[in-house]
Amino acid sequence: MVEEFIDGRELLNAVWGNGKISMLPPVEMDFSGLTDIRDRLFTYEAKYVPDSRLYESIGMCVPAELDPSAKAELERIVIATYQATGCRDYGELM
Repeated sequence: MVEEFIDGRELLNAVWGNGKISMLPPVEMDFSGLTDIRDRLFTYEAKYVPDSRLYESIGMCVPAELDPSAKAELERIVIATYQATGCRDYGELM
């Protein structure tokens, strides 16, 4: 997938289920420790390389602070995307 970079909040949304689908509490990436906008990508290095600069610099706010209407809209979109793409069992959407 290719997408345009838009600077702003980045949320990680885990979803599970088949018949009854549920979204776990959203997680917000905290990029405040990074000064270069090009580092504000949640790359393989940032996710899985514990000694890397990005892994150490990106924080996670769990759960993300969202007002109730924003959280409800996020959940609606995430679950609709999970269903539309044919996901089963578990998925993560950013």
